Amino acid sequence: MNNNLQTGKLEISDDFLALQLQVGDALQLQADAPNQPRAHAKLLGYLTQQSVIVALPSLQSQVQIGDGFVLRGFVGNTSYEFYSRVLSVSDL
Repeated sequence: MNNNLQTGKLEISDDFLALQLQVGDALQLQADAPNQPRAHAKLLGYLTQQSVIVALPSLQSQVQIGDGFVLRGFVGNTSYEFYSRVLSVSDL
């Protein structure tokens, strides 16, 4: 398991920044547990080397602080995947 997931820290690396994701880009989130469905989300923003902010309407009521997720997506012909942990939940 990724050490960043265990510590609850998400380090946004140069590789992530090279993807040049834009606000509104589609992402898929999957709970870090066996056989979990993928949920659709949209990128709201990110803070370099700190956090990713997403809108997750389909799982919003089920997400708890500390939950781990795998985030996946595509940019052009490039697929990406990284691990994250929920630091905060907001009901907007």
